[in-house]
Amino acid sequence: MLAKMPFRLIRTKNIDILRYGVGSYVKGKWVKGSTTTVPIQAIVSPVIKQSMLQFLPENLRAKKVFRLFSNTKLNGFQDKEEKQQADEFTLNGETFRIVKVGEWEEVGAFTGYEAYAIKVDSEVLTVYGG
Repeated sequence: MLAKMPFRLIRTKNIDILRYGVGSYVKGKWVKGSTTTVPIQAIVSPVIKQSMLQFLPENLRAKKVFRLFSNTKLNGFQDKEEKQQADEFTLNGETFRIVKVGEWEEVGAFTGYEAYAIKVDSEVLTVYGG
């Protein structure tokens, strides 16, 4: 029987999260909030099992998606009316947007957050805001 491996023993990546401030309408036109960079450490793994992506619209399930585990809470997509855009990061020259975040409370050896991020392209922007 294999022993449980605590997540703290798994290699993490340093990632710079682009976090957007709250936006607002100025003279009837939407203006995004200012951005800040939040450095985090996360376990990053590709999602290769399509069944894990049931929360995504069907037309986006073939896109490149990563799963992140971190002690830092990330901002995910809420809805198109949300005033704060979801967090983004760049990995290997490609931009990804956080689309779903969940909290793990004392699950085995890990307490923290799980997030899913999808590669940003025009189709993704249509669904998850521009």
